[in-house]
Amino acid sequence: MSVNYSSKLPQDRNNAVMTGLSTPFPAIATTADDNVAVSSIINLNANTTLVEIAAIGGGAGIRWVMNTNTTATSSVITAQGTANFDNYIPAGVVRQFVVPRNSQATGSSSIGGITGLNTSEGLFNSVAIKGSGVSSVLVTEY
Repeated sequence: MSVNYSSKLPQDRNNAVMTGLSTPFPAIATTADDNVAVSSIINLNANTTLVEIAAIGGGAGIRWVMNTNTTATSSVITAQGTANFDNYIPAGVVRQFVVPRNSQATGSSSIGGITGLNTSEGLFNSVAIKGSGVSSVLVTEY
């Protein structure tokens, strides 16, 4: 099991970490959901260890979906008083999240034919997203 499994932060010529910047790699996958009025689930790439989420127009709530949830019914509720989300991104904000562990890491890069760092480290493989108000959400996977 690796301790530091997420994509690395960029470094300058003196090997100092450059904070506030995205990873120095191209995106593995991107998703754009316009007017996310109902909860939708994004299945992450098998190599995704970091996601960058932008909420445009209104805020957005996200909930990490358990790998055992094979029916993909994990809903996000962002209404006050009935909150059911792990993180909230205010309108006009971009946030980065290291994909958290969902299960014990296997140390193997192949499980059931699915290969990738996300799988071998036991990370969540899906995230549910719902906007609050009229909002669009952009998700970039690294």
